[in-house]
Amino acid sequence: MRCAEIRGVLCVLVLLAAIGPWAPCLYADYTTTIRPETSWGEWEGWGCSLSWWAKEFGYRDDLADILFTMKYTMLNGDSLPGLGLTITRYNAGACSWNSVSGESMVESDNIGLHHQMDGYWLDWFSSNPSSASWDWSLDAAQRAMLLKAQDRGAGLFELYSNSPMWWMCCNHNPSGAESGGSDNLQSWNYNAHAVYMANIAEHFRDYWDLEFGSVDPFNEPIADWWHSQGTQEGCHFDRSTQATVIGHLRTELDNRGLAATAVSASDEATYSMALDTWNSFSQTTRSQIGQVNVHGYQYGSGPRRGLYFAIGGRRLWDSEYGDDDAGGMTLAANLHMDIRLLHPTAWCYWQPFDWSAWGLVPSNLDDHWIGNANAKYFVLAQYTRHIRPGMTIIDSGEENTVAAYDAAARKLVLVSVNYGTAQRITYDLSNFSHVGGPVTRWQTLTGAGNKYKQYSDIALAGKSFSKWFSANSIETFEILNVDPPSSGVGSFPRPGLWYMIVARHSGKYLDVSGGPDATENGVNVHQWQYNGGTNQQWRLEPLSDGYYRLTPRHAQDKCLDVNGVSTTGGANIQQWQYNGGLNQQWRLIAGEDGCFAIVARHSDQCADVYGASTDNAANIIQWPCSGEDNQLWSFELVEPQCLLTAAQGNFDGNCRVNFYDLLVFGRYWGQPCSATPFACSLGQDCYMDMNLLAEIAENWLDCESVPADLCWLR
Repeated sequence: MRCAEIRGVLCVLVLLAAIGPWAPCLYADYTTTIRPETSWGEWEGWGCSLSWWAKEFGYRDDLADILFTMKYTMLNGDSLPGLGLTITRYNAGACSWNSVSGESMVESDNIGLHHQMDGYWLDWFSSNPSSASWDWSLDAAQRAMLLKAQDRGAGLFELYSNSPMWWMCCNHNPSGAESGGSDNLQSWNYNAHAVYMANIAEHFRDYWDLEFGSVDPFNEPIADWWHSQGTQEGCHFDRSTQATVIGHLRTELDNRGLAATAVSASDEATYSMALDTWNSFSQTTRSQIGQVNVHGYQYGSGPRRGLYFAIGGRRLWDSEYGDDDAGGMTLAANLHMDIRLLHPTAWCYWQPFDWSAWGLVPSNLDDHWIGNANAKYFVLAQYTRHIRPGMTIIDSGEENTVAAYDAAARKLVLVSVNYGTAQRITYDLSNFSHVGGPVTRWQTLTGAGNKYKQYSDIALAGKSFSKWFSANSIETFEILNVDPPSSGVGSFPRPGLWYMIVARHSGKYLDVSGGPDATENGVNVHQWQYNGGTNQQWRLEPLSDGYYRLTPRHAQDKCLDVNGVSTTGGANIQQWQYNGGLNQQWRLIAGEDGCFAIVARHSDQCADVYGASTDNAANIIQWPCSGEDNQLWSFELVEPQCLLTAAQGNFDGNCRVNFYDLLVFGRYWGQPCSATPFACSLGQDCYMDMNLLAEIAENWLDCESVPADLCWLR
């Protein structure tokens, strides 16, 4: 929820903090190198919340077109480029004006009618959504805009709550408790709130043919500004209460056949609050959360990076952001920090139509007035119209540029913001295998000048180009006919190959103490300088859900293991016989410069060099993930290896193969090609051309030289 009067002091502080990151970003002319080898996942899309503006304007097709299509639409005489939002957040209301056994809703003296959202569950007599306790005709305008968004191609929908229904609240006031730091949901209604949210998700699926991908039962729940005289719906939830409600909601969704619908949480207002809330949850509660939501109201500060690593690779959204800078530079600065440090897969603006500069289009909901789009609208369009769902977010090399790659279209997209000093930026694309062009650009000047203008005036110089940027401007570049490096976009270490694992802070190697002869259970793992021993070589072996076993080469029946299945920070990491335990399963979380955090599945904690020591024999422990350099590791390939085949594990260290393996290959020789794992390389009669065998021989140790169509060799 955007900053309101009740937290005006906070707004001032965080908006001042937003200025912070601008200063370090003011360079003389500079070059940035785009690094496709580092990826932060597939982009899911851009979105917005529907409350409160959709309650007032939910029937307007022109507003739906402006937000949820890419076409140009007229508004107040201006032709606006559609933002193409694909994510819509629908607010389950908390208000009704009926009397229940002589009790009725208590209203804040400061809340406006447009901030009071109709709730569907009118009383506590029945949880059956088909009973008279429920009225599904309510909230028609917000629902109409939700369905308009779906009709226009929006494909991701989230249901969220600002407050439980008023009659579930301790004081019957959906604006909050008498004290902002007190829970306002009655303990006997913990499950009722979960039932309310689950019933809405079920009803939308069954009656309106719309499925919510996620359901969030909270909005800024740990905040202390939700009180009985507030200006909007809100409710404080202690973290233990949050955990209880999350468990109930997961059960209620499952009971309605909505197992695929994620529980999202906790929509805390700041990154610091979100990190503290997440760290308070047990592993059981964490396992019930399919999507972590956070709001961006900490602006230029807060542990974005720490939150990203702490949640251990779970889906992460910046589910709400807003500010009162109509020029859009604050939005751009904070969006760039989110993409570079928080690494969300979706980003949502709070209210596109809102009072003063808070809106992308200034509006007054009380009298249904809508003004003209401000510069912030066109700034956001630079991102939403060009970085589209399905693209891969890659490392841009610096904080002022966001980079995305569209593999299907062979297109690279760069969006750069330039602040108060005009300067030239050069883009080095040499890490791509091919850059053909052409290059098209779009410019937004946040002062006077171009709002959103297209140009075709950029010439490539080999694999680079330069552009002079005006002060306080945003430009997007779309470069066509771009091919990724041979290692791929967002390259992870390849399962089955031997790697040395190197600590980023020290340059030392993950090492099993005692050398290659230390093959027993319980041998300690520490860091040590390079010595070439097989006790410094590790192999990733895929398990389930993106996790791996990490096997040491000198003791291949053993694996990397957290001692005693401990979930305590500081627990020792050792070598142990593989038994399939969750404390022997690890996930790689991409950091910068090709480094990864190594996260234990049972604890969500990272492999950590104790005390960030750079000494030999510094111990490896598990510790809550922070993304610090002593928790980041690079993977160096051991040479030589048989890189040509996914079955390289059958080869010895000198790439020699047992003759029996050739016989296995021969078993498929007389079968139809479709029945063999080598079909792509064989002719219609299952023959193999001798030229193919020659290519294999010529390129035996050079994976990069193998022709692309020899897929079974890769």
